[in-house]
Amino acid sequence: MKVYISGRVTGLPYEEAWFNFQMAEEMLIEEGYEVVNPLRNGLDPDDPWEAHMKEDIRLLMGCDAIYMMDNWRSSAGANIEIGMAIMFGIRIMNESGKSIEITISDE
Repeated sequence: MKVYISGRVTGLPYEEAWFNFQMAEEMLIEEGYEVVNPLRNGLDPDDPWEAHMKEDIRLLMGCDAIYMMDNWRSSAGANIEIGMAIMFGIRIMNESGKSIEITISDE
């Protein structure tokens, strides 16, 4: 199963975000998953956020599941990614192992 990692990047020191994604990647590989780490999307970290999101969504669409790190709620990008996962029926996994409750409002 191919799993995409999602979590907060913007607003964190890049080294901290890199470490968080690297730890998630290593854990998922150990569990036997094929992992897609969006911090390895081929773009420069300083490229525009929109460019990263376009590439990251393209990568997500090729995955069977999305792994939500616990800090995902404070990330605009991760919120977009989980929305895409819900929309396209991609399995949702998460760091804490607890169910994720999503409230969708039309307001």
